[in-house]
Amino acid sequence: MNSTLRWLTAYNASIVDDQMREYIDFTSGIFAANIGHNNPAVLDAVTGALQHFGPHCYTYGLALRDRYVERLKEWTGFEAVHLFTTGSEAVEAAMRIASLMGFGPDDFFALPGTFHGKTWGPREIAVRTDFWDFYEADCLLMEGYRGWDANFWTDDQIDSVKQAGVLIVDEVQSGFGRTGKRFAYKHYDDLHPDMMVIGKGMGNGFPVSAICCNGKAAETLESWRDEFSSTHGGNPVACAAGLAVLDYFEKEGVMRQAEEKGHILHEWLEVVCPLVHQGMGMVAAVLAETTEQATMIVERCRDRGLLLVHTNKASVKLGPPLTIPVEQLVRGVKLLGEVIREVT
Repeated sequence: MNSTLRWLTAYNASIVDDQMREYIDFTSGIFAANIGHNNPAVLDAVTGALQHFGPHCYTYGLALRDRYVERLKEWTGFEAVHLFTTGSEAVEAAMRIASLMGFGPDDFFALPGTFHGKTWGPREIAVRTDFWDFYEADCLLMEGYRGWDANFWTDDQIDSVKQAGVLIVDEVQSGFGRTGKRFAYKHYDDLHPDMMVIGKGMGNGFPVSAICCNGKAAETLESWRDEFSSTHGGNPVACAAGLAVLDYFEKEGVMRQAEEKGHILHEWLEVVCPLVHQGMGMVAAVLAETTEQATMIVERCRDRGLLLVHTNKASVKLGPPLTIPVEQLVRGVKLLGEVIREVT
């Protein structure tokens, strides 16, 4: 579905188009603006970085970058971090680190129905038919939840995932408080990824991503760090935005907001939504009967002032900013319920 919406301005969970019509945004700019569009703290930090450094520094030493990397290590709990620009770029880097650890093209696997970017590597990963049967030689790439329908993995499935030789968790969409925890994999007991890929919400809309590594993967990254240089990776603007996001999470209690508002979101879905829905925290998916029905729901909601994520499948995704006012959250869910009842 091609959108004809033209943004004029946006703030927190609201978007105004060029016709001066206001929308409630349940997409967070495709899961990027977790702490709201045009967050003042992030904008101030970015403005300061532009004034002092400019937008680019390549691989030259930058204290701002060093500080951000150390904060990310603390916040994620991983030993080594390297910065990139997009989620796909970071996924490719994770696959390359695994290849330097000895994995070949046929050793990479992903779970069916998951998505890890539009570049060559993720698109070429083989998918095992009996996909819960992994071996120690395998390098497995998994989403914290399956993106298109917000499906969280069962305990038995996670037990199978743990058998993989190297585990890469893709938290580009599911990270930074989206599920009520810092990262979605934290919902699973005793799951310890070798690598984690992050992006989107870490810069609140500014292009920044990262690969986080532990153990042998961290040693490999440190040994080959020069091989992972990126033209815009770790630029001053991205680092300033990222630091501002971490500060805002801590100062404004964003994780508490994500947990509390996530309960409200799902409680209201239980009340007003006649279709099956699933998810956790501030992400949900409504499962439509057909792709065409899902398209109709998204289009009618857009026409009535509510923006949803169209998956090109028989589902509709909800991902409001974690900072959305409760009144706006409830109003949006009620409107969604009205449209679904009309369509079904």
